[in-house]
Amino acid sequence: MKYVEARQAVMGLLPKLEGWDVYIDGPPPKGSPPWIVALFSEKTRDHVESGRVTNHQGELSIRVVGPSDTGIGIVCDKLISLDGARPHKDMSCLVADIDRSYPSELINPATNAPYQMRVMTWLTSWPA
Repeated sequence: MKYVEARQAVMGLLPKLEGWDVYIDGPPPKGSPPWIVALFSEKTRDHVESGRVTNHQGELSIRVVGPSDTGIGIVCDKLISLDGARPHKDMSCLVADIDRSYPSELINPATNAPYQMRVMTWLTSWPA
């Protein structure tokens, strides 16, 4: 399985999130949250002694940025549905890895306070 196929399968699992703009591969160049940024990347590869790649390991990272922890929590409750989801028959299930909340570096112009951010990641793998 190629990286592009794995990426499409994983991104296809993202649930519909009403009222939130979802960006793939990075935030927009302009504008302000609330938004969700979803990234999928290959983290490492497993090799045999000959150097041949046998397995790829990837990470789905989702950043939810908004004005309040409450709104972010509601969205993240929906994202928890990704725990254990199987993107493709040739891929492992998504395994929850990181779940952290903290103030972002973005400032809400209406309150002059930082937007809140929660980062959630899942791991998966697929054969070479």
